[in-house]
Amino acid sequence: MKFISTIKLMLVAVITAATFLASAAQAHRVKTCVTKVDWKTDGQMQITHRVHFHDAQQILATLTDDKSENLFDIKGIARMALYMDGDFELTAESGKKVVFTPIGGEVEGDYLFIYLESAAPVQGTGFTVRSDIYRKNFDKQVNHIITERNRDEKSVILIKKNQKKTVQF
Repeated sequence: MKFISTIKLMLVAVITAATFLASAAQAHRVKTCVTKVDWKTDGQMQITHRVHFHDAQQILATLTDDKSENLFDIKGIARMALYMDGDFELTAESGKKVVFTPIGGEVEGDYLFIYLESAAPVQGTGFTVRSDIYRKNFDKQVNHIITERNRDEKSVILIKKNQKKTVQF
C-alpha cells in the first residue's frame, strides 16, 4: 500500500510540475505572425495571415469599448483585418504597391486566420515586403513571410519596425 501511495504522490508532483512548466512556456511564447503569399500563375496573389488567437484577442480588446465583440463573430474578425491592413505592404518591381481585398477570416484552434487577395495581377518576378503586423503592440514581434510561386518557395523574417526585404524568383 505504501508503494501505491508513493506512486500516486509522484504522479501528482509530475502533473503539477508539467502544469507550471506549460504556463511558463506560454508566458514566454514568441509573438509571431506567419504570412503565406501564394503567387498564382495568372499573377493574382492570395495572402493568409496567421496570428495567435490570444494575441489577437488582446489587441481587439484595445480597439473597441464593446466588451461583447470577439473573434468568434464576423465583426471582430473584420476589425482585426482592417487593423492589420496598413501594417502589411507588398511593392511590385515596378514600384507600385499591391492593393489587397479582404475576403474573410476564421478562428481555427489557437490561431486567427485573415485571408486577402490582390485586386489585380502582379507583374514581374519579385517584390518588396514590409510587415509590421502587431509591432505597435508587441516590441519583439516577429513576422515571417513565406512566398510560393510555381512551386518555388522563398522565406523572409522581419524583426525590426519598417524593415523591408526583397523576394526574387
